[in-house]
Amino acid sequence: MSCVKSGIYSPYMLKVIKIIGLAVAGLVWYAGVAKAQRVQFSEPVAFDFRASEFDMPGKLGDKLFVFRKDKELNVLDALDENMQRLASIVLDFMPEKAGNLNFVSDGKTLMLTYQQLRRSGEMLVYAAVLDDQARLIGGPMVIDSVITRNERYRVAISPDKQRMVVYLQDRRNGTSVLRWTAIDRKMQVAGNYEQALPADGLVKSIYLTNDGQWIGLQGSGMEDQLSANLNLLVCPLGGHTFSVLPANLEGRYIGDAMLRYNTHTGKAYVAGFSSSTSKGNIDGLYYGIALPTSGSWQKTAFMPFDEVVKEGAGGNKKRAFNDYIFRELIITKDEGFLMAAEKYYTATRQMYASGMGMYPYYYNPYYNRLLREFNYSDVMLLSCSAEGERKWSDFIRKDQTTLEDDGAFSGYGMMNTGDAIRFVFNNMESASTTLKVISVNPVGKMNTNLLDRDYTRYYDWLPRYGKQISARQMLVPCIYKGKLCFAKVDF
Repeated sequence: MSCVKSGIYSPYMLKVIKIIGLAVAGLVWYAGVAKAQRVQFSEPVAFDFRASEFDMPGKLGDKLFVFRKDKELNVLDALDENMQRLASIVLDFMPEKAGNLNFVSDGKTLMLTYQQLRRSGEMLVYAAVLDDQARLIGGPMVIDSVITRNERYRVAISPDKQRMVVYLQDRRNGTSVLRWTAIDRKMQVAGNYEQALPADGLVKSIYLTNDGQWIGLQGSGMEDQLSANLNLLVCPLGGHTFSVLPANLEGRYIGDAMLRYNTHTGKAYVAGFSSSTSKGNIDGLYYGIALPTSGSWQKTAFMPFDEVVKEGAGGNKKRAFNDYIFRELIITKDEGFLMAAEKYYTATRQMYASGMGMYPYYYNPYYNRLLREFNYSDVMLLSCSAEGERKWSDFIRKDQTTLEDDGAFSGYGMMNTGDAIRFVFNNMESASTTLKVISVNPVGKMNTNLLDRDYTRYYDWLPRYGKQISARQMLVPCIYKGKLCFAKVDF
């Protein structure tokens, strides 16, 4: 997970900032099937939410590590199983203005990459490896250096956590170019390769296999546009170039496409929204199965939304899905899939005077200004067979509206425990916010649980940044009295 930068501390904009303390304790969930859940909080630390970053590298040996920027210092906090801080390690080998950090833990060592932008416009990408005590055992070393107008590299991580690919899409002489570099935990680097892309569209994602092959997904449009073309980019182990495998879209347009890969079958799976025109309404799904090594597509299917799904979405049936964002794609054993999409849009609001809700404490509430409003609402769940037939569908109902927080307190976190998929989110539909957990089993049955209000009364949760750290554990950042802490939840 890339580092999270929180531009503005704004706890839902509907709640007063909490001032009452709460001792670390176990929690009780209620509603639905009541179960006792163990939740433990780390000690809150001072944190500048307007300019700092945090991340959650996860478990390393018998410790849990979290990262934060403390002024100009880069700090790893080591926590024990009870979330007590054992040590704070300053990563003094990193430059002060290092950014775009990516941590990968395999349980024994911690690999990280970060970048530095110089005044000359040169982008440097570094890699390093730490042991289970957060001591430097590899690097830091520069693995790429390039003059670019693109400010951020992206990262793909192999399932076994032993390899990474850092990649950057840029323009060279009017041509869209992909640049990539591979590195493993032994600090063996292969890369600084560049190749022109077949179109100007965004490379949406790259999947890196355990043996070092990577598969990329590129559309012809930018991130928020429908694509007239869809390409798989396939780079073999040790390859310096990639081949292009175009999908047959049959004249339709694809949006929010996502890529998944099965290491056992060697098949790539692509799914996204579909529309009959480039600026038309979303009216169904696209699903494709490809064999990258043989350079062929096994299946292509278009699935129009039926009346059951349209009725569930509500509103104008023709435009009902235009504000949905494809969030999750899970491939099932029968090569069907489960998708989740969240309704999301932004707006602006004129702020004239106080009394219009709770706003950030460092803004003058009497100052006339335009405020950004972030709206996150229902999550659509749709399970389909490989033949394109709907197995079941449902909607998780929620209504989250905040101001000037980049949606940090909205959205949801997801955890897959094997027996169910759990969606964790702030329920803002009442005067006081609660934390809700919706569990969905493989046949679509839902179960709802709420966190005891005492614990959401004193802590502001940021579940969208939550991270699954084991089969049944999730780590969620929280805010307590304007300070940063983390909650470990056992499901």
